[in-house]
Amino acid sequence: MEKYHFTPANIYNMDETRISTVEDPGKIIASKGQKRVGSITSWERGKNVTVFCGMSSSGTFIPPTFIFPRKRMSNQLTKNGWTNEEVFLEWLKHFNYHAKPSQEYSVLLILDNHNNHISMAAYEFCRSKHIIMLSLPSHTFHRLQPLDVSFFGPLKTAFKKRV
Repeated sequence: MEKYHFTPANIYNMDETRISTVEDPGKIIASKGQKRVGSITSWERGKNVTVFCGMSSSGTFIPPTFIFPRKRMSNQLTKNGWTNEEVFLEWLKHFNYHAKPSQEYSVLLILDNHNNHISMAAYEFCRSKHIIMLSLPSHTFHRLQPLDVSFFGPLKTAFKKRV
């Protein structure tokens, strides 16, 4: 990594999260030790929307990408609203456009090792565009992921208040 001389502006973290389009049921408050507690369930089945976000160590955000559950529209839509290898490759192109890596100023992209992120197509694209991917081991990313704390947590809280 020393050969790249990354600056904070060239070190990016990316993650994705799903947001449900259905309001969560309210909370139940019960006395401690109570044997039976009621529950609230929703029969409504919502759709998931996936959000891709990237942020540099200097605080610059890549504009988010939303993956909506549709079959016949643009390349940022999937049948179930989840991500796949093709959608991730499209996000990498979006990232490349905004991060503007070059031979002189490569970009470090830190991400989890989700199987959609480690395809050969993604690797070849990143290699050709001077994007160095650093994939973190499974079951460690929740502790190492600044976007979960600084962005996705507040985003989901604000979204739930609006739904």
